[in-house]
Amino acid sequence: MLLVLAMAATGLFAQKGKSTPVELKTAIDSVNYAYGFNFASSLKRVMDKDLNVDLFIAGLRTALDGAAPKIAPEKATEYFNTYSTNISTPRAEANWKVDNGAFLETNKKRAGVTTTASGLQYEVISSGTGTVTPKATDKVEVHYTGLLIDGQVFDSSVKRNQTATFGLNQVIPGWTEGLQFMKVGDKFRFFIPYNLAYGEQARGAIIKGFSTLIFEVELFRIEETEQHSADDGHNHGQPAAQPAGNDKALGQAFLAENKKRQGVVTTASGLEYEVMKKGEGTVSPGPTDQVEVHYHGTLLNGKVFDSSVQRGETISFGLNQVIRGWTEGLQLMKEGDKFKFFIPSDLAYGENSPGAGIPAGAMLIFEVELFKVTKK
Repeated sequence: MLLVLAMAATGLFAQKGKSTPVELKTAIDSVNYAYGFNFASSLKRVMDKDLNVDLFIAGLRTALDGAAPKIAPEKATEYFNTYSTNISTPRAEANWKVDNGAFLETNKKRAGVTTTASGLQYEVISSGTGTVTPKATDKVEVHYTGLLIDGQVFDSSVKRNQTATFGLNQVIPGWTEGLQFMKVGDKFRFFIPYNLAYGEQARGAIIKGFSTLIFEVELFRIEETEQHSADDGHNHGQPAAQPAGNDKALGQAFLAENKKRQGVVTTASGLEYEVMKKGEGTVSPGPTDQVEVHYHGTLLNGKVFDSSVQRGETISFGLNQVIRGWTEGLQLMKEGDKFKFFIPSDLAYGENSPGAGIPAGAMLIFEVELFKVTKK
């Protein structure tokens, strides 16, 4: 912050109408001008209408003259921190949400941009020669580059020079929906609203809450599931129903015995759970709240079908966006708790298979640790 304040003079003189014409004759001239413009722009974003140019210039001149400041350095730091916490950071977050919404409103009017019912926007960069589109349960191999609306790159398989392979039911909703419009060889650009991405919560150091995510995606390969090859084309994006077979019966038999174990609680719906660890939190999520968790999902035979723990990355989502067993079960937890859930098929995927190695009618076992609750 001190550097920002110290270097912003050029842009601020211009703001007051006191600037004189400048000529950039050398590279050093250009560097000086660029510093002034960039840092003044940053300061204007931070302080907005609170900016008092005269007082700023007075402080700048005091520093350049080597005179004694009117505010002790430790007191100045206290002012900076208080202002950032109470005013500038909340203002920046609010502005970022507005800016992202405005970007999407403008972007959807551009020629070539298609907007779906969910609010996802996309445009075709180039078309390939493939004839098959992936379904929500298929695996795909892609190259991608992810950016924010201000141009910051937050992730890129292209820069890593290594394609990425994943199941479409394992990624953000904007990817799950968007990739189903593509064929092998296609390259699309997606504009994903925050509610189809990471929601209101920040994701790492670059992706702030309410961020629209822009992805350039090239689709190289589709690994079709059994449901895809058997689909008649009338259930695009939905897993086809499969006979539940013995998996449902085995799950029911397991649950009947499991609920007799000490420490296992059975709810009215048939959900079973046990507490692995109690945290120190006091807040439980509601049915529409956002949660951040780590989880490890296995079948009755111990096979792991999905695990944020193995990926080394927590996941955030709304409790109204997941299977019923999760919606109910997470509401029994508080921040810091770790539970094991035994979810009957009718509270999971029912008579259908969602892919990812989960059979139709399967009972699911999840170990879940709750890190954060964001109330809605």
